[in-house]
Formats: sequence, C-alpha cells, structure tokens
Amino acid sequence: MSESSGRPGFLFLPGVGSRTRSFFPEAWRRVSGSLLLVDVWKVREVFLGLKSEQEFLDFLNEVGCFLPTSDIRKSGALWELDSLRSWQTVFCQLLMRSPDSWYELIAMRKKSNPNDPNWPVLVRASHVTLQFQWHRKGQSYVPGVAYTAVLKTFDVVSAILATIYLDRLRGAIFGFCARDDCRKVYEITSNHKRKYCEQYCAHLASLRRMRKQKAEKEAQKKTSQHPDDE
Repeated sequence: MSESSGRPGFLFLPGVGSRTRSFFPEAWRRVSGSLLLVDVWKVREVFLGLKSEQEFLDFLNEVGCFLPTSDIRKSGALWELDSLRSWQTVFCQLLMRSPDSWYELIAMRKKSNPNDPNWPVLVRASHVTLQFQWHRKGQSYVPGVAYTAVLKTFDVVSAILATIYLDRLRGAIFGFCARDDCRKVYEITSNHKRKYCEQYCAHLASLRRMRKQKAEKEAQKKTSQHPDDE
C-alpha cells in the first residue's frame, strides 16, 4: 500500500501471505490472516536496483509470483536471470520514455527480437481489475480513508506496470542517478537541474571526483620531478 503524498493508494495481494518478509520488510503490512498490503512503488524501486543473482533470488522469495500464472506455465526461460534483467530494462524504458512512444518502443523491440517472450506478457499484464470499495468507519485498508479504489494484481510484473501507468497518468517525469554504481530511478519534481537521486550520491560522486583529481595531480607532479624515468 502506498500512502505517499500525491500518489494513489495501491493494493498488492500476493498469492502466498504466510511467507516471512525480510528482504525489504518496511514495505509490507499485514491486514488480516494471509492478506498483505505492500507499497508497490517500493517493490519497483527494489527490483530496479537488483544486481546479483542472489539479490534476484531473495527478491523472488519475498514477493512470490513474478509473472501472470498463464505465462509461468508456458516458458521456464521467463525465470532466467537474463529475462529478469530484461524486465528491469523494460520498466526503465517505460519510465523514461513518453507514453506516446510506448507502442513504437514495443514494435521496435519485437522487430529486433520476434521471439522475445516479454512483450506478450507485457500486453497481458496491462489488464488489471479496478474495484471500488466502500467501508464503514474504521474498516478501511487505509487508516482514515473510508472509500478506496483498488487495483488488484496477483503478480509483480502487473503490479509494477500499474505503478508506471499511474505515475505517467499524473504527469510524473523520471531521471536516472548519474552515479554509475547507483543508477536509481528518481522522480523529477522541479525545474531545478538534478543529476543524482539523493544528496548522498551527489556527495559521494563529488568526493570521487576530488580524489581522482588529486591522484592525477600527484601523478603529474611525480612525472615532472623525474622526467628521465619516462
């Protein structure tokens, strides 16, 4: 469930509710029994930041069903590491490109790789159920909110796609952190030029530049002191 300011609430109902959530526990909230709510924007953020095979495995163990069940049965290749990383690319492209160019993007990718299994999944995962819920006071999933519109999804791909669609519907624009070992997606919320996702990355990048400049100056100094060594 997302409760961030200016962002729609969202329910993610995984098939397995009894699993221990330890990879990113701050995103989960148990409502009752096996029903869990999760901030799917956090799921998206975590997934886009995965790098190692173990991180992908931990993520999948946490969230449960990654693909629509019909597609899980069709091809085991969809679970390969390269396929999971290709979904990172797909999500990033949808976040960075204008929705006007999405069909062009899909057509281009299909032409370059007609056998890519992700694109049929992308089309099917674009269909989600919208359910309006009217609760009595104190019975809502969201504290203090009696009336909610719930987008129901049962797999990670559909849930992340829904966050992207909702973000683009509200006009959100995104950038990638300029720090090479971060590359985190961040929302651009002002006209202020910004290269990094947060102050920490900007500070770290600045330190690295200063250290590199210092090392280059020291190397030049040693070279000028010992010109015959060349």
